[in-house]
This record gives sequence, structure tokens and C-alpha cells, in this order.
Amino acid sequence: MKPAYLRNPRLETITTRLLSCEASTEGRYLVELEDTIFYAEGGGQPADGGRINEARVLDVRKQGGRIIHSVDRPLRPGPVELILDIDRRRDHSQQHTAQHLLTRLASDRLGWTTIGFGIGETLSHIDFDIRNPTAEKLRLLEELAAVEIRAARPVQLRWVDPEEMARLPVRSRRLPEGLEGKIRLVEIEGVDLNTCGGTHVENTAELESICLVETESMHGGTRVNWVAGGRVRRRMAEREEVLAEIRRLTGAPDRELTSIIELKLSQLREARAGLRRMREELGASVALRLRSEDGAVIGHHLEDREMLPGLASALAGSEGNKIYLLLADDGSFALALEAGVSGSAEELGPLVAGALGGKGGGRDRLFRGKTSQAEHFEAAISALKAQLGRPPG
Repeated sequence: MKPAYLRNPRLETITTRLLSCEASTEGRYLVELEDTIFYAEGGGQPADGGRINEARVLDVRKQGGRIIHSVDRPLRPGPVELILDIDRRRDHSQQHTAQHLLTRLASDRLGWTTIGFGIGETLSHIDFDIRNPTAEKLRLLEELAAVEIRAARPVQLRWVDPEEMARLPVRSRRLPEGLEGKIRLVEIEGVDLNTCGGTHVENTAELESICLVETESMHGGTRVNWVAGGRVRRRMAEREEVLAEIRRLTGAPDRELTSIIELKLSQLREARAGLRRMREELGASVALRLRSEDGAVIGHHLEDREMLPGLASALAGSEGNKIYLLLADDGSFALALEAGVSGSAEELGPLVAGALGGKGGGRDRLFRGKTSQAEHFEAAISALKAQLGRPPG
């Protein structure tokens, strides 16, 4: 017997029997029922949701001819009530029927062949065998779909024998491996006839609208992302919230937002360039001051971590025989050796990293790393001084 979701896709609740309930390794429970109104994931469409008694249905999948429901709590075998999440079902039905419509229109009117399809949480997609479709062609496809939505064409389900299907103008004749008996067809009257086991609306007016959102290049073609039905309204509401916030921040109307944002980004780039020049000038000044200090090992704290790389590079390999240990406010540190220091960063760097409880790497005159124990800075200075005081060998 076919499950209830195929016999009568309009059912929202039924009473049936729970046959088994087993704990899974993911902290969920796997339930098998005598009958079910919950569509099992397949053909690019996600599974239905809802409840089995007090348990929430998390997933539904076919496994070796069985339909297994994943739920969030254990249930006892016996009579159970199934309640469908009708909003989730409606959304998936809108997306799936929209895919049938878009695929057929793209094929008949634009010559595009569908090579893949999927319904995501927020976007659905169709993969076409064409590259770089123009904006004009995409808008045409959207408008062609709008015409069929306004026509409120009936969407009907029927079961046929393989012999009868062979005589019908079915768009796709690909069938699940091992399928026996009658074949389920979905027809958008006057537009499309296709083999399909998914859920669908009753007429194209229930699609409300279809909006093509964006395209992505992919191997062998182009992915077109789109939304249909309630997703169009939700997406528009979300975008309006974002635009309202941008208008508030910029003080500009919609038509001026692009130019205002471009101006702000240009100003930001200029400010960053100016800040970079200031850091370079300040770093040169700090380097001069540090070189003038007495001692073989000089320690220095930096509040601006962005200055660390440039300052360390300026000190490393410079004329003299001093060692500089620099520590930034985020725990980044650098060991810079002047040209006259005996030893190298490969030798002294690990010593400093160990004293600081950090890690790092380097070679020749410069070693850089990161620590979460900045309080050990003085201990690292002492370790360096002790190392320099040891006789060679």
C-alpha cells in the first residue's frame, strides 16, 4: 500500500499505528509507522515536519523500502496521531511546483536543459546546461512564469501504467531504480507533464510569485537561485529591513545608496592608507628610540598590534648587536636580532616562545609568535639575558 502522503497529499492529520521505535546514535529516535502523511526526503525536496503524538518529527527518509521517521523523543508502539506541519509542506509544494514550471518554460522558450534541482532552507536552485545567461533572458523567464501563475492553471496528479506513459508527452522518463507498478505523474495543465513523487500545489495561482535571485557559475552550466510563494514576501521584508537600516545610517534615499556607499568606501580606503603611513612614521620613530636605549636585550610593549610587523622588520638585521622583544596587546610577539648578534632567530625564538608559553616561527634575524601568557614577558627577557650570558658551546 502506498503511504497516505501519496494516496491523498491534502491530508493534514491521520491516526495510525507505531510499529517500532529505536534509539539512534545521534540522540534521536527512529520510528516506523503503519502509514504516514510525512513526505520522505527525495528528488531534491526536503522531508516534511510535524508531530507524532508529542514527539517532533526532525527528518523522514526511505531506507530499503521502509519509511523511517527521526523524532526527538521515544514513543511507545500502538495508536498514534500524526499532525503535519502544513506551513512547511506548503512552502515545499510551492518551491517544487515552481521548479516544474521554470524547468519547462526554460526548455520550451529558451532552450535551456535542467541538469539539477534542490530546495534549500531559504533559496531553491535549478542548474541549467548553459553558461552566463543574460539578465534579459532571466527576466524573460521570470515574466513567462508570472503569466502562468496569473492563468491559475490546475496542477493534477495521476497514476498510469508504463504502457500508457509511453504514449504520453512526459517531460522526464527517469524513474527510481526497481520501481514497479503504476507511475505517478504531475501535470500543470497545458504546460508540463512529468514523473514526480514530490508534493505540489493545486493550481499555479497558489505559487503567488516567483523571483529569480542570483546566478552562480558551475562546472557544465549555471545555477539559478530563486524563491517562490511565501519566500518572496519574507525575502522582500528582510531586504526592506536592511535597506531601512542603511537609509538610517547614511541619511540617503534608495536611489542614492549606491553612490553614497561607494563614497564611504573610498573615504575608508583613504583613511586606512593614511593610518598605514602614520604607523610607518611612528614605527620608524619608535625604532630610533629603541636603538638608543642601553642594554643587550630591549623589551617593548605595543598597544597597536598593527605596528608590530613593521617595527620588528625595521629592527631585524639592522646595524648593531642588540636583541628586541616586542609584545602587542593581543599577545602577538616578535623577536628581532640586529646584524651583530651571535645566534639566530631559529635558536633564540623557541626559547622566548617557551618562556611566554606561546608558539611561533622564524629564521635568520626575525621570529614571530603568539601567546596567551603576556604576564611572562619579563621572564622571557630574563631567559634571553641568561642565554646570552652562557659561554659558547
